[in-house]
Amino acid sequence: MSSKPIIMDINENGVIEAANHFMRRSAIIIQLPSVYALFSMPNQQGADYIDQAKNRLAGKNYGSTIGNLQSFLSMSSQESPLTRTFCDPDFDPMLRRHLEGSLNRAFLRINVGSQSLNNTAIRKGTHQALLLTGDHGRLFNGLEDKLSDTADESLFNGHHYSAPLCSSANISGDPDGSITNWDRALDFAVQRDVPMIITATSAPGEQGSFPIFSLENDKVLVHREGPMLQALKASLERIVALDNSFRVEEAIKIAA
Repeated sequence: MSSKPIIMDINENGVIEAANHFMRRSAIIIQLPSVYALFSMPNQQGADYIDQAKNRLAGKNYGSTIGNLQSFLSMSSQESPLTRTFCDPDFDPMLRRHLEGSLNRAFLRINVGSQSLNNTAIRKGTHQALLLTGDHGRLFNGLEDKLSDTADESLFNGHHYSAPLCSSANISGDPDGSITNWDRALDFAVQRDVPMIITATSAPGEQGSFPIFSLENDKVLVHREGPMLQALKASLERIVALDNSFRVEEAIKIAA
């Protein structure tokens, strides 16, 4: 008989240490602003744990959650004004925070290799990761540090990237789709032997998928629209207003 999982709040003392402990042995569930998701180590064993929880066929691609945006962008094989500027160690901290805030609650997709490259974390040469700030950002930044010794560089085309792999917390192909409420999340954890759930405050009125942006040369391309599209444009305009030397309007084109 399956036992109930350990439940911790995202701001509870020891939550990062507990998550690190369980992710080395299984997948865990973390409540995101609009959906519950599965997370595990950035290696093939971690992907296998998520596969087992989802009853998912092997060979699927997994994204990750960004703790350190600079670490993620540094993997890009296509240098762009955005990646070059953000990875500059002298980049103004205030502008850095504004840029991170502009990409909050969005999936970012970068090229990390040739289009023929495919593995657990790479699809057609690209890797996709979710960026969240605030409480989630602090959690994932801490987990990225804790999981550094588990990172498999072969999954990221030779880069040492230790952000946890992630996927929606539901049985693969479930007609009810992604899990967005507590009762379904707890039932899934019990039925699939998921040992831990990290709870957080949900975002009122937000349901379903996050928007997807890709960073390609001098463009930010929108692959899936969402409520953050207009916020992204507005935040980039604020960055320009703060520092005219950061030529976002000329360097980055936003294609809806």
